[in-house]
Amino acid sequence: MLPDDIEERRLRLLKLVLRGPAVPRRAVAELARTAQWNVPETVTLVAVSGGCERAALDGDVLADLTAEPQLLVPGPLTAARGSMLVAALRGGRAAAGLTVPLENAPDSLRWARQLIKLVESEALEDAPLTLSEDHLVTLLLLADPALLDQLAREHLDGMRTFRGEQRRRLFDTLRAWLTTRGTAVEIADELDVHPQTVRYRMRQIDGAIGDRLDDDRARLAIEAALRAARLRRPPGDPE
Repeated sequence: MLPDDIEERRLRLLKLVLRGPAVPRRAVAELARTAQWNVPETVTLVAVSGGCERAALDGDVLADLTAEPQLLVPGPLTAARGSMLVAALRGGRAAAGLTVPLENAPDSLRWARQLIKLVESEALEDAPLTLSEDHLVTLLLLADPALLDQLAREHLDGMRTFRGEQRRRLFDTLRAWLTTRGTAVEIADELDVHPQTVRYRMRQIDGAIGDRLDDDRARLAIEAALRAARLRRPPGDPE
């Protein structure tokens, strides 16, 4: 255990680092010296939900275990560091941001907090430790829910006439078409339906959203909206 005054300086140091690139490197170095902490070039920030045992953390990990527990791990999150974190969680969960230069630590923490919210909302599978590097597309797609809602309204509003299971089947067909751009036979094989069923569904989709599927930008927007909708869908909800 470190002396209380060193722990207090390390807590101040973590808060200083999380103020971002506006903080002079010299100020960080001076406080780090008094806190007996070697300043790394890169760091990985970790958001914690639930308990975390400070004594089980590596000695160079900076920790704030108050209202919103957060950790700073010097350098990348290696397998050994990951095992250390899981052991310290005491049954809680944690999410790690990307490894970034020290001055970009707030970005890493922001991604970590966003990721743990996705785990808690069941958009992602629950695990003791979730890594941002494994979910970059999900983080990007769900970074701004209000913007995604606007995207869906702009490009998929015509699909509101369909409900329940019919709506789910049409969205599944549209996703398959956007992903593969295959023939009706190929999409039918993927969905385990008859090719004529695929053709009928695509005619329904064309009637609902017009010629948007002929526009590159609209197709990209529609695919993003559909992927995000599936990620945000509550468990057991058909769509």
